[in-house]
Amino acid sequence: MEAASPGMPPDTSPTTNTEEHSQPLQALLQKKAPQILTEYETTGILSGLSRKLLVKTCIGDLVEKCGFYPLSSEKLAVVKSIITTFPSLSVRVDGQGEGFEHYYDPVSHCGFLETKLRNLRRNLEQGQRRYRKRKVTNDITGPKKPDTTEDGHASSTNEWATLIKRLRPSAENLSAIKSGMEITYTCRRS
Repeated sequence: MEAASPGMPPDTSPTTNTEEHSQPLQALLQKKAPQILTEYETTGILSGLSRKLLVKTCIGDLVEKCGFYPLSSEKLAVVKSIITTFPSLSVRVDGQGEGFEHYYDPVSHCGFLETKLRNLRRNLEQGQRRYRKRKVTNDITGPKKPDTTEDGHASSTNEWATLIKRLRPSAENLSAIKSGMEITYTCRRS
């Protein structure tokens, strides 16, 4: 037996960095998805369904602890614990990276964990969102405002915009296109 360090109790040995990363994940999986640990112990690899369940379980726990917008450091801690617990899931492309980038890449904000978080955020209520959804409109001419032509007939700017789009520029249509452009000018600029 080795002598204990001055600051350490006599019966405990110092934990390594890899043990610190894997212990919380192992406890979580033992509690919520023990079949993942069982499969890994028996086969040494995880099936596609087990990997999906692993991501789902980790994200569920992360959202429970940190909310729907966890910090990059929190996501990194999760992926490092995944790779520490399941070394066969580490993938290095051309020998570069740390092996967890397919789960979460802090540079590009991509990976399985980030994709799962984005999918969860899509279904959030407006009050839970950090960012607003952009409204996409197909109506480029804006709201309909009735205008009057030289003849006194009422027409909408939408009708003029449609007419302008459909008319091919020619010497005969030039005056109609110019007047349509003048009528729809304010609507197109707002």
